[in-house]
Amino acid sequence: MLLGIDVLLISEHNKYAGRADISGAAIHIYCVYALGILFTLIPILLAFGLRNVHPRWFTFSLGIGIAWAILSPIFFFVPTAWDGAYERFLALLMISWVIAISWLLFWRGNGGLSRISSK
Repeated sequence: MLLGIDVLLISEHNKYAGRADISGAAIHIYCVYALGILFTLIPILLAFGLRNVHPRWFTFSLGIGIAWAILSPIFFFVPTAWDGAYERFLALLMISWVIAISWLLFWRGNGGLSRISSK
């Protein structure tokens, strides 16, 4: 829930980013920092619970969290000409994790996980 609220605030205050004279710029950058921390922690912490579902889910979630922790700070050093593409790459990483977890929850809720799970 916190991650969703954070993404909402980032998108709402994105129009003020880069303008130091407007308070929206400060909110935007704090939300970006929060996004970096939240999306590092959520997949890593959830990975340990996903180990009970299947070892691949554990590896996937842990890998996404570690990849995000390594790749997201690089955004602040990417040249301005490339920051939009890099931002979309990071968004793709985040969205792929959300889609995968959503797929897991959908199939788990429908009882269709028996063919996916090793248990």
